[in-house]
Amino acid sequence: MRKVLVFFLAVIVVSSCKEQSPFEGYSKSKKGFYYQLQTIGESNKKIREGDYITADIQYSTIDDSVFFSGRRKLKLEKPVYSGAIEDCFMSMRHDESASFILQAEPFFIQTLQSDLPSFFEADDYFKVKITLIEVQSEEDYFKEKQAFLHWTEDFGDYEKVVLQQFIKEEKID
Repeated sequence: MRKVLVFFLAVIVVSSCKEQSPFEGYSKSKKGFYYQLQTIGESNKKIREGDYITADIQYSTIDDSVFFSGRRKLKLEKPVYSGAIEDCFMSMRHDESASFILQAEPFFIQTLQSDLPSFFEADDYFKVKITLIEVQSEEDYFKEKQAFLHWTEDFGDYEKVVLQQFIKEEKID
C-alpha cells in the first residue's frame, strides 16, 4: 500500500511541475510551439533540414476559421526562430498528422516575410494542421525532378508528331 501511495504522490509532483498548456488537448514543446499528435506514423527516420517534404497543410484561427488549405512540396530550411513551423515539421515522421498552435506575428513577419493579417493581433496564436505525405532527401528529390523533366521533353516530341499528322490530314497550310 505504501508503494502505491508513493507512486501516486510522485505522479502528482511530476504533473504539477509540468507547464500547463493554455490550449486544451495540446502540449508545449521545448521549442515553444503547442502540439497535438493525431496520427502516428510507422517511420523512425527523422526529418532533417534540407529534406523535401510533401504535406497537406491547413491554417486556421484558434476558433477554426480556415484561411489556407492546400498540398505543398517544400524544402525544409533552418528555422528562423525557435518554435517556427520548420520545427513543427522536423518533430514529425512520414505518414503522421498533427495539429500545432503557433504565434501569428513571428510566423507571418519572420517566416513568410509579410504583414500580419488584419484578423490577427500581435499576441494572437493560430492553428496549423499538417499531414505529412512524403519525405525525400535532396538527392531523391532531384532524381524525381529530372525524371519528370525528361518525361515532359518526350511528351513534347509526341505532341509535335500528333500536331503534324493533324495538319497533314486536315490539309492546313
